[in-house]
Amino acid sequence: MKTTNIWTLKDIGCTELINVFAGQSFWHSHISSAFGDIQNHKAMVEWLEQEEDDEEPSDLEVWHLQKSCYTFKDLGLWKKEGTLDKEYQKRLAKGKTKARQTEQRDKNREAVYDDSVDKGETSKKGRKSSGKSNKSVSKSSGSRSQK
Repeated sequence: MKTTNIWTLKDIGCTELINVFAGQSFWHSHISSAFGDIQNHKAMVEWLEQEEDDEEPSDLEVWHLQKSCYTFKDLGLWKKEGTLDKEYQKRLAKGKTKARQTEQRDKNREAVYDDSVDKGETSKKGRKSSGKSNKSVSKSSGSRSQK
């Protein structure tokens, strides 16, 4: 309003601006807690900043559910769960579980493969001794190492 010279009142501070739209207790209980970390949610920021005629991102892409209006409770749930659609959340959880299982299975395969490679490298068959001994002595509590 200031840039178009429609604002006719004196300059106001942040506190006065908050009080124009909501009381301080509402500001702190709802608005600041809901939007304090919103910059960490890029999809939500894009959805909030879209113009009226923009179609992207859609409600379904961001919220995974179509509603006529969204509340602070919806936003809190979305930030916590990543969606408002319980079925989508179940599918997402199943996908994450499968991904973790696949990742763990791959790690186990790599560990087995690495062990077999190490055993082949440390085999003494066909190797000449270099004359040096690489003995490792395990220390027990209270024992002293000898030089």
